[in-house]
Amino acid sequence: MPQPMLRRLRVARFEREHRAFDSRIVEHDYAGRRLQIRIATPYGERYDRDWPELEELRFLRAHKLRPGARVFDLGASHGIVALMLADAVGPQGEVIALEADPTEAAAAQENADVNGVAQLRCLHAAAGRYSGTIAFGLNGEVADADASWGAQQIEAWSVDDLAKRHGAPDLVFIDVEGFEQEVLAGASGTLAARPDWFVEVHVGDKLGKFGGSVEAILEHFPPDAYDLYAGPDDLRIAPDGTLFQEAEFRPVAEVGDLLSQRFFLVAVGRR
Repeated sequence: MPQPMLRRLRVARFEREHRAFDSRIVEHDYAGRRLQIRIATPYGERYDRDWPELEELRFLRAHKLRPGARVFDLGASHGIVALMLADAVGPQGEVIALEADPTEAAAAQENADVNGVAQLRCLHAAAGRYSGTIAFGLNGEVADADASWGAQQIEAWSVDDLAKRHGAPDLVFIDVEGFEQEVLAGASGTLAARPDWFVEVHVGDKLGKFGGSVEAILEHFPPDAYDLYAGPDDLRIAPDGTLFQEAEFRPVAEVGDLLSQRFFLVAVGRR
């Protein structure tokens, strides 16, 4: 089947499924806090259960994820992690969350509002090397060269421009489906200030199609400025339906083969 026709069929099916999705409000414990959450897309079904406190957040709480901190959450989806981050920084802190999907961005802001989390602001925007606009696909990723999942122009922010607009962050949380190298390339000034970072690194084709690599990601965090730790992406569902994690963050030099699969990178800025 010709690629343009395949693309049209794929996009039409996606749009049909999303139109038919039954958006609803659910109530669960998220990192020990009872919240009402709007599930707005099929992707959001993963949030229709209790969530533990994520190991990466426990790790970061020992560093700059503290009351009063400012956090950028890039790739926020329904805002569940952003709400956990907002709980960690408290009413005196601030979380600026970006989500490129318009339906999920609206759900994330609704989830902040309905739960009275005023320190969380959710923006309909993507993160990238440059501010302006960026082509974004219906699959939740920056559009590839042939726009195989369609492409819509979305407002984009570089991390450095986001910092100029909202203030320098103490922590930057990145989950951008393979676009992480491009996001870090737009963050040179922020990197120099040495905040903490969390980066979900999508090893392989997802990272490679935008010119990224694990080596390039690590080069943004020189050893004289950052201590690097890594842990597996191991959030799993137990037989009783509950979520659990057994992740342990260890120095990057000790993790060996972990860097050959999708992993979580934490960079702790030195002072």
